[in-house]
Amino acid sequence: MKKITKVLSVFLSVLMAMSVFVSAVSAEEAECTHEYVEETIAATCVEGGFTRYTCSLCGDSYEGDAVEALGHTYGSWIITKDETCAEDGVKYRECSVCDSSVSGHIEIGFVKAIGHDWDDGVVTEATCGQKGSTVYTCRNCGAQEIKDEKPALAHTYGEWVVVTEPTCTESGLKERTCSLCAETAEGHTQSEVISATGHDMQAKTVVPPEYKMQGYTIYECSKCGITENRDFTPALKGRVHSVELGEKIVVNYEEVAELNPVIDVDEDVAYSYSFRSDAENVATVDEDGNIIGKGMGKTVITCTVVDEYGNTETDTVEVQVKFTMANWMTIIRQVLQAAIDIVIGGLFGDVDFGGFLGGLFK
Repeated sequence: MKKITKVLSVFLSVLMAMSVFVSAVSAEEAECTHEYVEETIAATCVEGGFTRYTCSLCGDSYEGDAVEALGHTYGSWIITKDETCAEDGVKYRECSVCDSSVSGHIEIGFVKAIGHDWDDGVVTEATCGQKGSTVYTCRNCGAQEIKDEKPALAHTYGEWVVVTEPTCTESGLKERTCSLCAETAEGHTQSEVISATGHDMQAKTVVPPEYKMQGYTIYECSKCGITENRDFTPALKGRVHSVELGEKIVVNYEEVAELNPVIDVDEDVAYSYSFRSDAENVATVDEDGNIIGKGMGKTVITCTVVDEYGNTETDTVEVQVKFTMANWMTIIRQVLQAAIDIVIGGLFGDVDFGGFLGGLFK
């Protein structure tokens, strides 16, 4: 309630102040007998004119007799850039009344481009590797425009011709040409690389391994003749060099003599040996070199040594088998026994006198 009362008080105070102000003004006017002086403001190109009336007594003034702005008075257009077929031209003109500081004193204008005057065009037919088209040329400025494009025709190539033969290690080259277009046309000649043939290596010579030297096979290319060593085999650790059986051996009938071969072979080289008798009815020999006399006479025993690489060495020794006196007595007894068996058997039939007599020789 207090707020409303305060607002009403302020409003009434304002009304009273305005009443006093109006009364004062009315009283002042009623008191002045105005004497107005005229001042003419001339119109310009961009601003209007009017007449200003001012009281010489109290300074009161007002405006009247308004006149519209005159507008610019332009001269002839001046061309600063000529128009072309594709670009507009530029021109300007100046007002003959106002100075250059006034807005709008200079007016800028444009001259529309005249546009191209195309001729009837030159037609280029499509060829191998070159597009076809029609080229139009402007009669005014010489500009050109390409239209009606057609894709290039495909080349018609002949057979490949080898220019450079490939070798085992180097590529070759072959070419073919189009039978339709000119040599100067793009793509008239087509080239292609021929891959190198590579070697055709054939085994020619086998070099066997030697002591501390690898073995290998020599391969040779059947086309270019180049050689290359391949298929290496390990070097030999050594080999068997010899075997010796010694001097002549004499062995009695049905007795045993032992062979002791002396084998010369490199260290770490594996080997084996064997024995053979030329006449086993005279003497036999087992795998350990034990000779057994089988009959009176002579034979030759051969010792063969083979190392792990297949190298072979041999030696021989003469073996003579003899009969001792006891051997002879046994043989005589056996002969007599055989004779008695034949004679007695023929005389007495089944009576075994031979066996009886034969016992006398034991």
